[in-house]
Amino acid sequence: MSPQIIELLIFAIIAFYIINKLITTLGSTSEEEQIKNKSYFGEPMIKDVTYSTVKANKIAEKNISRVQDIKVFKDIIVEHNINAVVDGMEQIHKRLYSFDPVKFINNAKTAFQMIIEAAYKKDIKELTELIDKRYLEEFEKITPSYGDFFDSSALSAKYSEIYMFGNNIFIKLLFQGKNVVDKIENLQEEWTFTRNANTKEVDWFLSNIERV
Repeated sequence: MSPQIIELLIFAIIAFYIINKLITTLGSTSEEEQIKNKSYFGEPMIKDVTYSTVKANKIAEKNISRVQDIKVFKDIIVEHNINAVVDGMEQIHKRLYSFDPVKFINNAKTAFQMIIEAAYKKDIKELTELIDKRYLEEFEKITPSYGDFFDSSALSAKYSEIYMFGNNIFIKLLFQGKNVVDKIENLQEEWTFTRNANTKEVDWFLSNIERV
């Protein structure tokens, strides 16, 4: 056999070995990928969506909770501002866990009566316990326009705005009613109550009145 033929055979064997090695390597890689994409029993692996599912559930729960809040509280919120007020309620609840929207509005109606009666009697001590000291002087200027408190059953109250500024919480309520006080036949005023979210004291103070 001539040297040229022997040389060609050697090259052919080397080429065959290299090609076979490549095929084996590529084949095993493909099989490994298939195995990785299968479970222990050989069926296709199901994508792990646990986190996505939990996240989706939390979003759904929040949306359901929000819808429930709107349904529960819509009768005590002014119609044009329901979403904003519910947002405000959620914001307050994060700072004051004991905040109860229904209880607050009932207490505010009682505070309304106490303030009007104290103003009529010129009971400054009582007023200082219910009104922000920075607003007291301004309130005293308008007290003669109310007269005495007349009928609590005629007084209605609804949330019109809730917001925070720094650590201070502001809740604006729309008070309405006929013949609630002596000197105003059709009462329609927005009273703002304020408190600091960081203090342990639970007192709310009247900080502003707007006649609408």
